[in-house]
Amino acid sequence: MSMRSLDQITNGNDNGQFHTFSLNYQKKFNKPDQELMIDANWNLGRFNRESTQKIDYFNDIFDNEFEFDKKDVTASRNNRAVVNINYSHPFTENLRMETGYNLNYSRRNSAYDYFWNGQSSRDDSISYEFESEEFIHALYATFGYTYGKWSGLAVCGINFQHMSFQTLTI
Repeated sequence: MSMRSLDQITNGNDNGQFHTFSLNYQKKFNKPDQELMIDANWNLGRFNRESTQKIDYFNDIFDNEFEFDKKDVTASRNNRAVVNINYSHPFTENLRMETGYNLNYSRRNSAYDYFWNGQSSRDDSISYEFESEEFIHALYATFGYTYGKWSGLAVCGINFQHMSFQTLTI
């Protein structure tokens, strides 16, 4: 039977700021149920963390005890935008077309520093800063036909999406 133990004490500070901006627009036309709707949201945030951990690990198989300190510093900036545009056009009482566009954009920048055993040195040959950017575009169009007051709905449509994602170490 072997014995292992891990004791860990963490002390740290977190600081964050987050903001959201929204725009909502709706235009109704002269024809009933014909409308244009636009929803846009932009979120941006900043997050910082600094923490220190004291770790004590014992493993009796190797008859070793490891005790070390770990300090990490993290800084992160995030931007995200979401835009939805939808248009609905009834041709007749039973035939309707709906079209739309969706944009989802995000950009993240994060920097990490880890220091072992309380030393403030790091391996500068390794990047500790990361940046990523993502775009998602989506288009759709549907045609719907209602037959009978309670009998159902037939829908035919098309959806196109394109996504690009890039991550860089700086």
